[in-house]
Amino acid sequence: MANKRQLINLRFPVLIILSLICGILLGYLFIRIQIDLFYVIATVPAVAIILILCRFNSKYRLMIFCLTCIFMLILGTALSYIQIKTFDSKQLVNGDTYTVCATVSDKGKTDSGEYIIVDGVFVNGMRVGGKIKVYLSASYGEKCDVGYEVKFTSKITNNDIFPYGKLNYNAEKNIKYTCFVQSGLTSKYKFSLFGSLNSVLRNTLFENLDSDTASVAFAMLTGNTDFVDSQTVSAFRYGGIAHIFAVSGLHIGIIYGILRLLFKKRRLNRYIKLALCLVPLFLYTGICGFTVSSVRALIMCAVATIAQTFFVKYDALNSLSISAVIILILNPLTLFSVGFQLSFTAVASIIFLSKNIVRPFKKLPRKVTDTVGVSLSAQAGTMPVMLSHFGYLSGAGIIMNIFLVPLLSLFFLLQFFGVLISLILPFTAGYILPYSTLPLKIILSFLINAGFEKALLSGFGAGAFIPFYYLILFTLSDKINLKIFQRITALVCSFVFLSIYIPLKTYFPFSGHKIIVTATYNGGAVLIKSNGGNILILTENVSDGNIRTFLNEYYSYNLDAVILLGGENCVGALNKFDIDCDIYIYGKYLNIQPFENIKINYEKNFSLNGAEFTYADGYSVSINCEGTEIGICGGKYSPFDSCDLIIGDCLNDPVSGMSISFNDRSFDNCVYDHGNFELLLKNGNIK
Repeated sequence: MANKRQLINLRFPVLIILSLICGILLGYLFIRIQIDLFYVIATVPAVAIILILCRFNSKYRLMIFCLTCIFMLILGTALSYIQIKTFDSKQLVNGDTYTVCATVSDKGKTDSGEYIIVDGVFVNGMRVGGKIKVYLSASYGEKCDVGYEVKFTSKITNNDIFPYGKLNYNAEKNIKYTCFVQSGLTSKYKFSLFGSLNSVLRNTLFENLDSDTASVAFAMLTGNTDFVDSQTVSAFRYGGIAHIFAVSGLHIGIIYGILRLLFKKRRLNRYIKLALCLVPLFLYTGICGFTVSSVRALIMCAVATIAQTFFVKYDALNSLSISAVIILILNPLTLFSVGFQLSFTAVASIIFLSKNIVRPFKKLPRKVTDTVGVSLSAQAGTMPVMLSHFGYLSGAGIIMNIFLVPLLSLFFLLQFFGVLISLILPFTAGYILPYSTLPLKIILSFLINAGFEKALLSGFGAGAFIPFYYLILFTLSDKINLKIFQRITALVCSFVFLSIYIPLKTYFPFSGHKIIVTATYNGGAVLIKSNGGNILILTENVSDGNIRTFLNEYYSYNLDAVILLGGENCVGALNKFDIDCDIYIYGKYLNIQPFENIKINYEKNFSLNGAEFTYADGYSVSINCEGTEIGICGGKYSPFDSCDLIIGDCLNDPVSGMSISFNDRSFDNCVYDHGNFELLLKNGNIK
């Protein structure tokens, strides 16, 4: 009798990484609900009991497997718990002024100026754990590069661990503090291998190319987009090809392929070949700052090379799992970074889906089907991650990735050799670099002027959508052994659920009004949902990316009206949206008409979806909703005294955020502390 096929061919490294991820999430949860690490340690006796029970089982392989998974679960929990606790424990007092001596470990640029990240921090002569992000005035740019030792005096601000209800993105890099330095900084050069190579590369590009082309070329080579203009980064994102800035398999794979080709027919010892392939890749990864995607690609190339060296069959899924285990053990909070999620979901999707996706195109040439399979599967797998972090998908990216990414691979190769020759022979840089980056300049001009922001897709939401979406992808994979009827049943059930779930979340089906308040580092917003539609209220300085994510999370991308509480910056954020609803502005002090076929309303009093709105000033509006008076303030001071509910931007605290007050019960900064805040107004009651 034939052996029954398993539903899934389990791989030991895959189960190991799943156990580690579950442990990291458990450690994060323990911190959020304030459970002591003692309960993790208390599981050790349970492991001993399992060991004793398995001792009497003849299947030692099963015993080893179970123990390893349990160990990785406990390890992940302990590592993430300890790292979060360590980040949250500060040695410096928030707001105090200190004299700092440290070494520059990274350098970047924002729209307002440059910044450095310093490590090896000594404060008033005492060693302090963690890094500091230092924002600089323009005059210090050339004096502060990677590897430099700097000294300055500044007021230090502590970075909170859970601002706005989410893990601080600085926690992944252990950046505990922030400060601003306008004067009095001194610096001294210290040698840093990777820092020096990175600086030489950056200076060579910027000295021989215009700033736009140089910044994009530097980003393609190193993954550092800090020097790229925000409009240019957005153009690549809207085109769906911003992943070329993440140094990954596309970049390291090309260099790895060149090295393999160079040494393939050389009669060298196999261990020497192994070193000659991996050492240059390690150096290149170091120049890129050991980003998550570059380390992942490096480890996968190392596993492939080692497997070939020792004549072992290479398995891509095992290799991906091994790289994830190494990265997460070294830094468990990397799990929460968008770079990790995009990199690993993209590669996992290619492994799981690409073969089945290309089957309808099997009559086409192999290179064409491979390109189509890789592109479509990667985009399918990363879709929920893109929606969660950016709030939109690129409609043009589906086509652009199929046709443009292969060209970008050739352009990267041309650019790589152009830069390599320029570094070896500096006198040739002025002649070689402009020509080797010319195709990149053409594509850059095309993306900026193409208007792909008109083709953005959103509104799929989050929540239960994500697991059911991945269930659909899972049933389409060739890695799962399902009969055709079972596949069709799973697909139909998932589609039916999503077709019911998304409309219910998109359209508010109940009576009453739901009010959702969100806060970000730059401002806040209020969303009012009812069965009449969605109204968005924007305060000053809110970024378009944060608002897109917010609207997508609450299935509210179709807006009936936008109410502005702010000045030119508020309008600037709105300009980046492709909206088709009315806009409300206080008075005519902002006399704008930037949108085609959209009405700009300047009325002080107006009605929307069963609620009455009254502007108090350009930064404040009151709402009478089902007999409940709500005051929303985008400024620093509230003009309201007798509202049932007041929502304000930093009303009672200098920290950026949104505060809530109910009559005489005050819940200051609850949005800042706990993320989005939801209220339900029904029949005059607040729930």
